[in-house]
Amino acid sequence: MTQRMETKTPNGVRSVPAPDWVIDELLVKRAWYERQRQFVP
Repeated sequence: MTQRMETKTPNGVRSVPAPDWVIDELLVKRAWYERQRQFVP
């Protein structure tokens, strides 16, 4: 999985390899966080 973001300068371009299971866990945690934001100010 790759996420592309604009950087301020060309030197800001980075590539960090991560196993698929790490990406999956990040997505699960992000979904949980977004759901919690609906209930907790």
